[in-house]
Amino acid sequence: MRILITGASGFIGKQAVFHFLEKGYRVRAHSRRGTDNPALQETLAGNLDKPEEVEKAFRDVDVILHLGGLAHAKNVEVEKLEKTNVEWTRLLVENSGSRLFVYLSSSKVYGESGTFREDSAINPEDVYARAKASAEDVIRDSGVRSIIFRPPLVYGAGVRANFLSLMRAAVSGIPLPLGGMTANRNYVYVGNLLSAIQHGIEKGLVGTYNVTDGGEVCLPDLLRSMARLYGRRARLIAIPPRLLRLVARLISPEAYAKISGEFTLSTDKLAATGFIPPYTLEDGLRETMQWYRSALSQKSLDGSAS
Repeated sequence: MRILITGASGFIGKQAVFHFLEKGYRVRAHSRRGTDNPALQETLAGNLDKPEEVEKAFRDVDVILHLGGLAHAKNVEVEKLEKTNVEWTRLLVENSGSRLFVYLSSSKVYGESGTFREDSAINPEDVYARAKASAEDVIRDSGVRSIIFRPPLVYGAGVRANFLSLMRAAVSGIPLPLGGMTANRNYVYVGNLLSAIQHGIEKGLVGTYNVTDGGEVCLPDLLRSMARLYGRRARLIAIPPRLLRLVARLISPEAYAKISGEFTLSTDKLAATGFIPPYTLEDGLRETMQWYRSALSQKSLDGSAS
């Protein structure tokens, strides 16, 4: 089976290329910046923003795995985010024909807190989440054969942004006033996400699916696990929630809202198709922390933990 992977130079895209090559797929990878994976025989670089370019990229392809797009909205113009995450998706969908179109959306389309199933009402609260919701609408309205996955925060070797910040905090030795937080949240290890995508392709699934590691964890326990797997002890201080909220309002109310609320996803729909995540949260965190230690020793990350 031949699969086209867009966004092949990103965190998830790099892992996707390795995963599907290992599983025996013929992989054609696209990235605006190009990709230097020596195992790849077919690579595409550039914007892929014209019908003739898309037609060439899709030639002899059975599955389109669309991972490309702008992942974070900070300091990005709304128009650019809309063009990249919505209009580019529209162009790909319009030229996909009978091929299976697999789209990586985000659980952020539901909002920032709550417990959700796939049929829950959506309430995207920032421009990134709204763009993801709009791209989903484009796919569904087109009538193409498609699978849409809604993962929570994805982690694994090579992770950046919010999860990398959590790892740094966990092993820093700095006292963190987060010990009293009890809200549970879901995460998904990149290996579980890619296994779910492969499962969907090979089982002929269509529709929208949540995907997680299958377990819930509160932030203090997550930080403790990260530190333990790194060989450290997280320093967490329990501060009364009211005081913590007051401090958060002065420092970063948006960041506090994103980590303090309950956010859990039902994966019963995907489980009913026979999917079982091959990795536990512990497995995923162990691999991620091993990568983090190695990256620090090689000085391939900005900043460090002592």
